[in-house]
Amino acid sequence: MIRRHISELLAFFCLISPVVANAAPTTGPPPPRPEDVSPEAAIVRKYRQLGGAAGTLGPSLHEIRATLDGRGRYQTYRNGSIHWSVATLAHMTRGSIRDKWAAFGWEGGLLGYPQTNESNTFDGVGKFNHFQGGSIYWHPSSGAHVVYGAIREKWVALGREAGALGFPTSDEQDLQGATGRVSLFQRGRIEWLRSTAATTAFDAVGNPIADASILTLKSLICHDTQDATGDDEAKLVVYVDGVRTRVWRKDMNDDDSNDRDKSELVLNVAFRFRHDIRIELWDEDTGFFDSDDHLGSVIMGPQAATNVRVGFVESDASYTLLYDVAGPAQAVQSPQQRAQQLLASFRTGSGAGVFTDATLASRATVAASIAQRLINPDGVDQDGASLCGPAAVMHELVTRRPDKYVAWTVEIWQTGAMTVRGRKETISDGLRRSATIGSMTPADWILMASLRDIANVFLDVEAGESLEGASGMTAPWAIKTWTETLLDAWGTNIETSVVYGEYGDLDLASRYVANGGVAFLLVNADILEHNSGWGQVPDHWMVLHGGVHIDRDRGRVEFTAWTWGQPLKNYSLSEDRFEDAFYGVVVGMTGD
Repeated sequence: MIRRHISELLAFFCLISPVVANAAPTTGPPPPRPEDVSPEAAIVRKYRQLGGAAGTLGPSLHEIRATLDGRGRYQTYRNGSIHWSVATLAHMTRGSIRDKWAAFGWEGGLLGYPQTNESNTFDGVGKFNHFQGGSIYWHPSSGAHVVYGAIREKWVALGREAGALGFPTSDEQDLQGATGRVSLFQRGRIEWLRSTAATTAFDAVGNPIADASILTLKSLICHDTQDATGDDEAKLVVYVDGVRTRVWRKDMNDDDSNDRDKSELVLNVAFRFRHDIRIELWDEDTGFFDSDDHLGSVIMGPQAATNVRVGFVESDASYTLLYDVAGPAQAVQSPQQRAQQLLASFRTGSGAGVFTDATLASRATVAASIAQRLINPDGVDQDGASLCGPAAVMHELVTRRPDKYVAWTVEIWQTGAMTVRGRKETISDGLRRSATIGSMTPADWILMASLRDIANVFLDVEAGESLEGASGMTAPWAIKTWTETLLDAWGTNIETSVVYGEYGDLDLASRYVANGGVAFLLVNADILEHNSGWGQVPDHWMVLHGGVHIDRDRGRVEFTAWTWGQPLKNYSLSEDRFEDAFYGVVVGMTGD
């Protein structure tokens, strides 16, 4: 059914052009409205986002009050509370996590103010809140427990609740003889010794858990296909410590084809592991696994090795996989570790930045907001600015490459420019004189507004001007460029569904995400609230996380996606609603 008109498409591509004529003066964006920055308004806004009296928290029990330390505000509801401070903004706590926080002295205790809302853990069963001084994790089998300090850092390095130790089963407590501290977990414990300040993780039977090794897959080369004629539909599957982690699919042929694109699958991807990595190679001719399709498997241990070649020769095929293994002593820093190192260097550095606004000029304030974003990538929020495109890309940048996120944010603050693939892009004077909009954190504003400002070199729109309304709309080609340059993605593609093709585009996006890639959805913003009205133009970007299910019998389309200012969310739409609100995708494969 053709529902959209050419005028709608023209309206989208003309979204930017009217802004130039109606642009605000180049002295920066208008000052934030009082209702956007007051603590009372922030708490009310958060409460409404959570559904108000009919939502998660239920009706309020009292008016908004000052916290005991005088530095914040809070309001209590039947099912929880919302606390606000200048440094952390407004966040919700409830249930067992809130009770545990209360036992530790609320905001005046060890943990300080909450930095996130209650959120789902990796397995979808547990819950957590991050606070200024640590975290509280809850699981139905173990309850709510606090992790903080050096023990928390060790636990994070081991993969948090999804790693070797699982969820915490105790709060931090003294070791016997008060020689240090210990926290217990589902599959072991972490100890911190006062004498050395060292942390050591132990498994359930008391064996030390070694630091991770790193496997780097370089490439897969086809010498002889399993198929007598035509290409192999090769499928390479990676299992990290027994967990299926990554899948590649590619039509491949042997060297005689003179087609390097088909004879080699370039990988250049690293995996951290503690026990072993198993790799399997299949030929998916029929779409079903059987003995004839299995081309071989190999298991790599933690022993260091360089330029290793291993063959897959089953079923008359011949393939070679090239890889390196760095042992624990050789293991390089993870992106998360590099991000923390860069942040620590920035926090303790000296010198003024390029921004004139008092908040943006404060090194300490910017460093605190960077730290907050590293803890909670889902908290990226554009608030009153139309920066949903930069927000979507920034969310994936913080999630996949936090080290690059910190490096670029710091570079912009210090020099007014960001260097991408050897090319330095300088922000405008208007942006240097700007202030954040609404309740956006300084770090969010610096990077998102800079991305918009740099993109506007080609659009003749100053990010230092008003970014509200259409002026902030990001075109698909800009998302594609950022995906390639900021996320180091390959195989990027833009697919639009102006008249038809919505289901194929969503399926394509789902396959990219399932294989470790990234997918940005171009939609009408009404889709966020499940409004009954039909979208007229594409005006919003979302990040697909999976969960795609198209049920033509029921006439429903379901998927899981993230958008600014909201937690990860499941969407269930009628076919008509989906067709009228969905306009296309930008996809790419990444190495993370």
